[in-house]
Amino acid sequence: MEWTISDTIRVEDLPADALGATTVGAAPPRSRPGDAEPPVLPRLSLSTGAIEGKPPVLSSPGVDLTLVRQLGQGGMGAVYLAHQRSLDRHVAVKIPHDDAPRSASLAIIREGQVAGALEHPNIVPVHALGLDETGRPILVIKRIEGVSWSDLIADPSHVFWERASFGAGARLVAHLDILMQVCNALHFAHTRGIVHRDMKPDNVMVGEFGEVYLLDWGVARRIDPTPGREAEPLVGTPAYMAPEMACGEPHEIDARTDVYLLGATLHEILTGSPPHARPSLYDALLSASAAAPQDYPPEAPDELVALCNAAMSRARDERPPSAAAFRERVADFLRHRSSLGITNAARERLAALEEAIHKGGPELVASAEILGGLSECRFGFLQALREWPESTLAREGLTRSLALLVEREIVLENPANARALLERMEGEHATLEARVAALEGNLEERRRLARKAAEMVKEMDSSVGRGPRTLFVSAVVVTGAVAMGALSIREASTRRPSPWADVLVFDAVILSLFLAGLFFGRKRLLTNLFNRRLLFTVTASFALNALHDVLSYVRGEHVWTSGAMGQLIIGSCLVVTAINSTLVLLWPAAIQLAGGLLSLYVPWATGAISTIGTLVTAALVLGASKPSGAAETAGARRDPV
Repeated sequence: MEWTISDTIRVEDLPADALGATTVGAAPPRSRPGDAEPPVLPRLSLSTGAIEGKPPVLSSPGVDLTLVRQLGQGGMGAVYLAHQRSLDRHVAVKIPHDDAPRSASLAIIREGQVAGALEHPNIVPVHALGLDETGRPILVIKRIEGVSWSDLIADPSHVFWERASFGAGARLVAHLDILMQVCNALHFAHTRGIVHRDMKPDNVMVGEFGEVYLLDWGVARRIDPTPGREAEPLVGTPAYMAPEMACGEPHEIDARTDVYLLGATLHEILTGSPPHARPSLYDALLSASAAAPQDYPPEAPDELVALCNAAMSRARDERPPSAAAFRERVADFLRHRSSLGITNAARERLAALEEAIHKGGPELVASAEILGGLSECRFGFLQALREWPESTLAREGLTRSLALLVEREIVLENPANARALLERMEGEHATLEARVAALEGNLEERRRLARKAAEMVKEMDSSVGRGPRTLFVSAVVVTGAVAMGALSIREASTRRPSPWADVLVFDAVILSLFLAGLFFGRKRLLTNLFNRRLLFTVTASFALNALHDVLSYVRGEHVWTSGAMGQLIIGSCLVVTAINSTLVLLWPAAIQLAGGLLSLYVPWATGAISTIGTLVTAALVLGASKPSGAAETAGARRDPV
């Protein structure tokens, strides 16, 4: 007989060379205590009916069970569909092969006794256990209308899926639903002190109405953790076998052994093959004894991959402690599945955005398209966390999307928004914190400079105090012009300069009037830097001109020469003020300088030239005080920072 790594094996039934040079720690073939003779069982009447081939010996004409056809077979026996006449129903009958070893008969008896004692919705009901007329055991169980779970795993398009009552969901969800029902059966058995030892998809039947049955309890035994217990024959399926089974350590076989088999089955669901699928039986047992971590395809859900690795850990203490705990983790995944779907979609979108930003540069993060994408990612991660608050993937994705949103606000120079987003991020983010703090410092410095610039604009605004300044300067200039005009008329008629006494009195009166008006009207006249500079220039001009006249008188210089020099002094003062305030004052400065030079050339006309120059200069100075467009709007502008 041929064995494969997916068949249930017993060492005593294998050929001598099946395992090669070593049995990987398995004990030598021996019978279990109490298995020397089969227990006393009742006789069951059986007829082969229309079965082809070599059937069991015919029963008497009054048989209750009639075989109809074969449903399946394994290495040790076959399962037949039979009609039970007494109850007019179809049942399944399990019978060992004619050439099967004695252990196969014992396994069928043990399966009937174990399964018959375990009444559970996911354990196939046992109707009867007995012997045929030749003494061969017969196990009568419920007939299951369905297929083997292994067929459904191998063929996602199996016709059974079209009529099965598992809903229209994904195949993975259906397989996990089946797996959880198997967990229920195993956990029930474990509470009764029974461990299955051969849980695999081949031993699970799935009915067309969604019912799930765990079969083949032939190698099940009671849990006995007694240290130093005698070694037992190697049993189980190598492709799924737990390391304590492969290494022949019976005292370590407990509920966690079946948990390993659940993990091996989940591995097959995710990868399409059992964990220890190897070319030979010997290699499969080596793989089972090593129990090395497995690799999984990228599309396998991380939560299920973690469960597989935990359940198939070589250290039993690292496995889920029970089939119920394993089931709960599968149920958690199904509850989290919607959250995981949202998370994975958001992660893909976020990865695409990160790549686009990396290629497009930091400026791209400020675009409306990137903002829309990041907002979608953020909403997706938040939705996923609402459904599963413990999702580390969703939390990590939310942090990444918030970090990019902070980057965007930094580029857009919105530190308040960046700070608000930082407060929503979990953990420490020193780099982003430092960048936001630096941005806040830079913007504060820019605001300070902007305020200073705005103050300077206001200080140099010629429209500030324009009314009082115009009235004051006009009054002084008109008074001076009238007096100077009178002196000029007299000089022109006599062709003789005015006496020094008149000139010095004129200087004193004008300077006194100007200083008095400036003192009493200082609050309205000296309102900003422009006014202060302009009026200082006028004051300085009057004072220097008066001082020059006094010095000229002392030195005995001519009155007209002193008048010409006075115009040059006033022009020079205006030039200095123009350079420091507004270049518009260069025009009156030019008038004064030109008048001074002309007076030197035509001395007798100094008075007239000075009078005309003073009037023109005053007009130009007052004209320079009119607000320009920039000056009018400077005060209305506000720094957008």
